[in-house]
Amino acid sequence: MTFIQLMNFWFGTSIIIAIICFATSVFTDIQRCILQLQNKNAPNNVASTGYNSAITILKEENISEQQLPIERSKKSEGASFKPIKGTHGKIYLPPEIYDCSSLYARAISAHECGHALQHYYGKSYSSTFRYKTLGSFILCTVCVFFLLALKKQNYFNWVDGRLGLLLIIVLMVFGGICGLGWIASTSFNENDASCRGIWLLKKNSLINFGEISYVERYLQISLLGYVVWFWRVIGIWFLVLACINIYK
Repeated sequence: MTFIQLMNFWFGTSIIIAIICFATSVFTDIQRCILQLQNKNAPNNVASTGYNSAITILKEENISEQQLPIERSKKSEGASFKPIKGTHGKIYLPPEIYDCSSLYARAISAHECGHALQHYYGKSYSSTFRYKTLGSFILCTVCVFFLLALKKQNYFNWVDGRLGLLLIIVLMVFGGICGLGWIASTSFNENDASCRGIWLLKKNSLINFGEISYVERYLQISLLGYVVWFWRVIGIWFLVLACINIYK
């Protein structure tokens, strides 16, 4: 393989994979919109706010609010569970979930309780997720600078370009594996929290049979939001690889 062929392969493959990733993110976003339309007229047969639902769920699991505080967060921050070393952590709910008695509020509140129970029973990946994410980012950044250095020194022309081709393939695969591993880990974690949340809502009579499908869709919409973002990150990674190709 000549040097010119190597560069064309690198640029073309990176662009194609980036387009596939962005197309997948758009398709996933469309799925989210369809699910939101299906839940437009969701029923609401239980008068319990997101805060009260969380209190009920945790109380049934013998966890008091003193052990696991539930706080009202800012609207822009969204709902989340924050693991805290040496404690059961803390649940944050925005006003539209904390104070609202809608089915959506109960679904998201139960989902965050699911994350809290993952942490409580030692089955959560949340505590190590930040370090995995930071590690992946650092490694990908190192790879980019490594590629730039090789490109600058024209080292891709070694052994008729075969070594350069091998390096490019390895880095493409590495970047893809980091991104896909990130998606798989988060999907597993979020899906497990959703299953726990639905089970807790049913166990505490916070939803009836007719509301289960709506709750499942709400939580699926939330999960797909993560998936859309991750596909875009992978797409950007391959665009960066393509841009390195034209770096002089």
